[in-house]
Amino acid sequence: MNRKKSKVEVVSFYHPKADQLITKRIPLIQKEVVTYAIDMARQGRPQLNDPQILFLPKIKSLFEVLLETVLKIIGAFAVLSRTDDDLVRSYEKEQKALKEKQAKLSEDIRVLQKELSELSDISHLIRRWKYKWRLVLLTLSIGEVAVNYKILLIVTPNQATALVASVGLCTVLFVIAHSFKDVLNYFSPKSIKLLVGMGIVIGVLLLLYNLNTIRISYMQNEGQLTSGVSQWSFVIINFAMWIAGVIIALIYKPLKTDIAKNIEYSKIKDQLKEIQNNIREIDDRLLEIPQELEKRLSQMKNLRFMAKHYENAIASEYKSAVSLFISKNLFQRKDGVSPKAFLEEPTKLKTYFDHILIKEST
Repeated sequence: MNRKKSKVEVVSFYHPKADQLITKRIPLIQKEVVTYAIDMARQGRPQLNDPQILFLPKIKSLFEVLLETVLKIIGAFAVLSRTDDDLVRSYEKEQKALKEKQAKLSEDIRVLQKELSELSDISHLIRRWKYKWRLVLLTLSIGEVAVNYKILLIVTPNQATALVASVGLCTVLFVIAHSFKDVLNYFSPKSIKLLVGMGIVIGVLLLLYNLNTIRISYMQNEGQLTSGVSQWSFVIINFAMWIAGVIIALIYKPLKTDIAKNIEYSKIKDQLKEIQNNIREIDDRLLEIPQELEKRLSQMKNLRFMAKHYENAIASEYKSAVSLFISKNLFQRKDGVSPKAFLEEPTKLKTYFDHILIKEST
């Protein structure tokens, strides 16, 4: 299929490495051509009716090798097998894929936003519980340890034993207060919740009562028993601080189900953010494509012109070398023969960008 001739362009190109190679190789080729012409003349060749094929291919091959090397250096073969239409189609394919992905992501956003609207962001309540009220609950327990330590020192003179017993008791009370709300919410009916709650409270009271009974019994044996208030101070102080912790947990501790929903809320929010970032990247890429395509087309165009420039330059040197061969051969011949092939136009070099027309700038 004949390719349409490109319009004539006035261009000037320079590729340092390619120019350096040409500048270096042309004198060497010329020297080789002179030697070849003299050798042929001494042999009386070519003869009068010999065709160009008997002497021209060697000269021609020297320049074709040089031309292919130069075209490789400037990267011209990359654009030889790829047309502008190929490049445009590749970008159109990318645009289409990006728009399809964008539409899918937009639908994902719609679905996620709907799911998000059905959830609530209670992260501030969770943070308030974790970093404020749970610390208050822990502070109450530490205070409870200090109070119980002093009270239990009366029962046992061993400070380590009193401290371990105080920490153990307060840890149990802390865990019960902390999990009080979660235990109640395992049950749906309010009546069951009330019964369970009362059962826990009674259980704690019984625990404190039994421990206090042991304490009073010891104090009686030691003759340290005082007023009624001091007898029950252990129960009153521990129960008051425990019930305060329970109230804090009931009011401020988020339900496990609410925490799970908030985790889901945060997860959906992160997914939305990621998808929105992807859409922004797609938008940016869609804006870049026309400019990038225009730049690539311009680069391909300029590369073709550069390739044609070097084809013209090397073809000109090839014709000069043929003329040099003819002149040296005729000068060195002893038979005085002037082959008819010398009057013919040298066969053309193998070139690749004949469809490009340029007008070299002066």
